[in-house]
Amino acid sequence: MFRILAPLVLIATLFANPVNGGEGDIAQVGQKAPNITSIASDGSRINSDDYKGKPILVVFFAIWCGGCVDELPKIERDFYQKYKDSGLIVICVGRGHSYTELTQFKRNKGFNFTIIEDPRRKVYSQYADAYIPRCYLIGKDGTIKHTTTGTDSYDFDQLKRKTAEELSSH
Repeated sequence: MFRILAPLVLIATLFANPVNGGEGDIAQVGQKAPNITSIASDGSRINSDDYKGKPILVVFFAIWCGGCVDELPKIERDFYQKYKDSGLIVICVGRGHSYTELTQFKRNKGFNFTIIEDPRRKVYSQYADAYIPRCYLIGKDGTIKHTTTGTDSYDFDQLKRKTAEELSSH
């Protein structure tokens, strides 16, 4: 009986989704979010610690990733434009991209949110080890409140709901 159950338990463990986060997450829901420092596409230096007390939506993407490019207009509309006056900070991280590439990309797409470079994946590697697009909602208290991976509409709706809840919390 043990010979049958042991492999089944091992397989179930390997394929189970973690409770707090998605596949590839290093930073987990409930943990303090790693600090983000980089150069933005407008040339300014970004340090996420400067936004203490404000919720932050961190979005990891690549300009060659079709799902990422499809998701970014939704980030602009459903998060940046909708909540910029309510205190939400949106930081999109160009995984594997330089300042020059991202400046042109942002201008061509007409995005208004902050885009930062991450040419050596230094920022990305603090949060995840696989998969994009990937979003992390960081609460006013600096902890990760919610994560999404991929472009699933249900997950995206959950992210919108969690963001609204975080903005309305005191």
